[in-house]
Amino acid sequence: PEDESRHLFACNAHSPDGQNVIIQAGCEVTVDLLRNHGLNPIEVRTDEFLKAGGSVFCMKQMFWWRYPLTAMNISVVIPTLNEEEHVAEAIRSAQEDGASEVIVVDGGSTDRTVETAAELTRVISAPRGRARQMNHGAREASSEVILFLHADTRLALGSLPAIIRAVTEGFCAGCFGLRFEPSSLLLGIYGRLTVLPFKSLCFGDRGLFVVRSVFEMTGGFDDIPIFEDLEIVRRLHRMGRFVRLSERLSTSSRRFIEHGAFRQQVKNVVLWIGYHVGVSPARLARHYRYAESAGKAPLLSEERNSL
Repeated sequence: PEDESRHLFACNAHSPDGQNVIIQAGCEVTVDLLRNHGLNPIEVRTDEFLKAGGSVFCMKQMFWWRYPLTAMNISVVIPTLNEEEHVAEAIRSAQEDGASEVIVVDGGSTDRTVETAAELTRVISAPRGRARQMNHGAREASSEVILFLHADTRLALGSLPAIIRAVTEGFCAGCFGLRFEPSSLLLGIYGRLTVLPFKSLCFGDRGLFVVRSVFEMTGGFDDIPIFEDLEIVRRLHRMGRFVRLSERLSTSSRRFIEHGAFRQQVKNVVLWIGYHVGVSPARLARHYRYAESAGKAPLLSEERNSL
């Protein structure tokens, strides 16, 4: 156990009759109870347990009971790489909505991203890679709740208060809906789909927020080149109540404009399917880069040694 309020046990034997075990306070008492029921408890790391498919109900994660509603703080972490055109708007949207701090984590920009962001907020550096950058920002954050915001995405007014309300209601993590700017008929439909209650649609551009202690229990973002957002959302769903808020963030449709809305969406769907059928994130990332450079949908049956 990490402290007196959290205990996690995994058992390498099961109870065939499905009997319930009443968990009492205290680590030693709980271990004895499990053994008395014919189970063999073993100590495991929470993140390893979740990645293996385990589920945790964090009854004592409700720390927000100890804080007045208006006293809860939210840190906003923005990973960047060559985002000088968008980062200022993302920062201002968080500040204007009441963020207690905004941390920009740069992965080695070669444009004026760092200079632009530094005029508005704190900027730190981290090894390139969105997962690494967000994990680094989370370690530097000081608030009870952390919101991960893409640099080309803006918060709508009222987004952070909505997070506070959700957390006080017992949700440990969640995300928002999206609207694309500039929009089109296809992007409008796609934006409306983001409000559907499917965890497989909770991408990082939807503003993932999480209670700090729960984020730490998951082990943070996996250091993978793509779909680190979907991977952690899977674990967060096993940790407790995950919510999709009705507020919608505004995000740039630049990739859809550059590559064509339909073509870009086909790329996204192919990669999404590949992820869910077990194609490795490294291979998906290679094909994504190839598709970006070639201007066509990725073919998962091909290998490109040049990537």
